[in-house]
Amino acid sequence: MTHFREILSNYRSENFGSVSLANEKICDVHGLGDACLIFDNGFKLILKNVRYVPDLAHNLISCSALEEEGLEGKWGKGIIKIMKGSLTMFKAERKRNLYICTVKYDCFAAFVLNTNKTDLWHKRLGHISSKGLELLHKQVILKEKYADMNFCDDCILGKHHKVHFPSSPSPNSTSTCILDYVHADV
Repeated sequence: MTHFREILSNYRSENFGSVSLANEKICDVHGLGDACLIFDNGFKLILKNVRYVPDLAHNLISCSALEEEGLEGKWGKGIIKIMKGSLTMFKAERKRNLYICTVKYDCFAAFVLNTNKTDLWHKRLGHISSKGLELLHKQVILKEKYADMNFCDDCILGKHHKVHFPSSPSPNSTSTCILDYVHADV
């Protein structure tokens, strides 16, 4: 259940009844939708049929909803680990009578089709330079309209170099006896 309408996709607004809270307050369910949760370790979990209850103070995930997604919980020492097989998806720490975890929401957005084929050909041709693409367009090898390329993160990361480490602590030092320099994998 959530009180954030913005995080729900495939939202259906109608009367879905009501829910009773621990303080005996009854809240109306205004709709249902799907929520994509992103945990601190980067895992994503899409929960189906999440109830939209505007009167809630906090978002709640039921163990049965996690079980429907094929997840299982392991409790112990005030922590619950939610696992899929042997992989830990996320952990929650017990505070009072609830297990609390921090999540980010992946708000679903409408995507606009990018008609710029230049970026697509740049990637297809092994991140060719803009001059190389322009040359291919002039030679009519690529028939699509040429447009300026957008900034490419992969090209920048590909130009990074590893830091050179010196072969010895100082250029003039040499070992004089056994075990002066010990090389070990850590």
